[in-house]
Parts: sequence; structure tokens; C-alpha cells
Amino acid sequence: MDELPSPRLVDAVWRYRASSLIIVAVAVLLSVIVALIVGEPSRMQARLALKTPDKAGVLGVESGETAFARYATQRALFVTSDKVIAAAAKKLGAAVSKETLRNAVTAEASETGESLVLQVSADSPDEASRIMAAVIEAYRDASRAEVSQRVKRLVD
Repeated sequence: MDELPSPRLVDAVWRYRASSLIIVAVAVLLSVIVALIVGEPSRMQARLALKTPDKAGVLGVESGETAFARYATQRALFVTSDKVIAAAAKKLGAAVSKETLRNAVTAEASETGESLVLQVSADSPDEASRIMAAVIEAYRDASRAEVSQRVKRLVD
């Protein structure tokens, strides 16, 4: 029996170009479908500038560079606290649960410590924007209430 020499790769692809094109088209189509289904969530980032806390020492916050770095870290933890997350969930209504917010929102002090960096992950850019706005508003409200309570205690 005569054995036919096996074709080289380029010859084989050219010989079977119709089936090769179908295989490539199916692979590209599947990768596009998987990318659309799995797709990365929308991410949004915001920076909240921090004012130097209580230079006069009236509210019990220390001043100085290291104290301000601690203050920035404490504020970042406060943004993701139960109090702020619950208030943000209340502002968003039944659309977003507290657990969803807790998983979607992260906060940390910037490298310089002069601001907070908030990040929100959500299914769509609109949802990420709504969540970010609600968290920032809840943080501001809770911060104002905290300062008001400290001032009231000092006055009393």
C-alpha cells in the first residue's frame, strides 16, 4: 500500500478551509457570548476630600500628621460601617440590600491621607452611580450627626 504523505499545516488548513472557517467563526462567537454573559461589573471610584479635624482640639481629635493619617483611616472604616451602609440602603429603598452594599462598596485612605477613595461595583454604570451617591450622602449625614453629638456633649 502506498501511504500518502501527511499534509503540512498550511496545506491542511487550505484544503479544509471551509471547515476551518466554521471552526474559527464558532470559537469567536462563543467567546463573544461568554464575554457578554460573564462581563465585568461596572466600577465607579470617587474621592472625598477630608478637612483637617479640629485644629483647636475642642472635639477631642488630635492634630498632627500621624493623627491625621489615623483620622483618614478611621473615616474610611466609617464609610463602610453598619450605620452608613444601613442609611445608604434606606436611601436606595428595596432596590439594593445591605448585604449587596456591603459587598459592593470599599473605602480606603489615599496614599497621602488627604482624601478617602471610595469604590463601588455594580451590574450597570447607572446602578453604580446611584449606589455611590447614596453612600456619599449617608456618610455626610452620619458625619454631621456625629459632630453635632460631640458638640452637644461639650455644650452640656
